[in-house]
Amino acid sequence: LTKAAVFEIPVIVNDGHLMAQRVREYRLGEVVPEEDAEALRGAILKITKNRESWIRANMPKWEAYRDFHSIESLAESIEQLR
Repeated sequence: LTKAAVFEIPVIVNDGHLMAQRVREYRLGEVVPEEDAEALRGAILKITKNRESWIRANMPKWEAYRDFHSIESLAESIEQLR
């Protein structure tokens, strides 16, 4: 997810896991049920049909996600452990 956020590329993930939670929270892409090929197809088309429109409609928080997973954020977390 961090690499996708760096390059500002929407992702598609399965529902029910941590990645789905993060994708929803930061609006990084689409979440689909596991083993649902039709939902996956729909998500792919939703994003690729008009990527700019998808971005405007969802307003992904790519920068916030990048900041949350930055080297600086890691350094702060490690410092709190000391």
